[in-house]
Amino acid sequence: MACPILPSSLSYLTLGAESTWGTVPGSPTYVHCPVGTYGVKLVTENRQSNLYTGNEFQKHNQKRRGNPQGQLVAPMFGWQPSGLSQSLAQYLFDWGFDIPASDPCTRTSKFAEWAEGPDVANRRHTGLRVASATLAGDTGSGQVMITLDLQGKDEATFATAQTVPTDMNSLVDFDFSNVTLTLGGTSVAIRSFELKVDYSMQPLFENSTRPVYLLADETSYTFNVTLAKEDDTYAALHRATTNSELTAVLSMQGSHEGTGTVATNDTKLVITMARCALVDDSPTFNKGQAVEEALNFLVLKPDTSDNPIEPVWSEV
Repeated sequence: MACPILPSSLSYLTLGAESTWGTVPGSPTYVHCPVGTYGVKLVTENRQSNLYTGNEFQKHNQKRRGNPQGQLVAPMFGWQPSGLSQSLAQYLFDWGFDIPASDPCTRTSKFAEWAEGPDVANRRHTGLRVASATLAGDTGSGQVMITLDLQGKDEATFATAQTVPTDMNSLVDFDFSNVTLTLGGTSVAIRSFELKVDYSMQPLFENSTRPVYLLADETSYTFNVTLAKEDDTYAALHRATTNSELTAVLSMQGSHEGTGTVATNDTKLVITMARCALVDDSPTFNKGQAVEEALNFLVLKPDTSDNPIEPVWSEV
């Protein structure tokens, strides 16, 4: 007898690049993407016409329009799957944090196939673009995670999912113990970090039930760090009436399990932020524990051709 319910552990995600927004290519390259959460679904707008009908109960509902929305959450993996010229970590990071040189308003789009069941309730999302992205890590979980807030064009079903790769044992994620940070040229020990970008994504429906355009607008970066408070350095910078800017260099790495350069072990990411403006310094006092200090920065663009963040990938 078939199982009457669907076990969530058997579901999985594959991604692919689009050359035309909202359209699956004729011969796409599929990338199997292990995730902790894939919460993208079709979100619809509904209208209720509350007319004077002589009845106290609602009598009307109309679906107006909608588009796929939701989060993809995944660990950062140094592993480079077959057929991909970069690690899974870079594949997701570049999607979330890279600004296309030709037209930053349009941004990169992908399609996603969520194999639910699998092949019981499969659904495909097209035209997915990143509305905001967060890269975060903490000493409690020991993990470094990437979260992509996605919006897309449409959702449809599909019959047959891609075959699951057999080398998933190569998935060794980045560990927080390998994260390093320098602030203003000084190495600091941290308990957590969060780097976030928001693209002010706007779905424009025009006279359609699905978006006609999905555009990014003003882009903002923030960088938050929690560390054990050692002295009054950052509090003094915060209370000063002059603006305080520091250069930050954030580094992390994870094993590529032999899928990279033969002479190396790890995939490494170094992110340089030339202008981190300190906007808040918040200490936390818990009896019996060391004082923690939360530093909140606004990451600004330099007066050069550089972007607010400059990521560099390598194998070490």
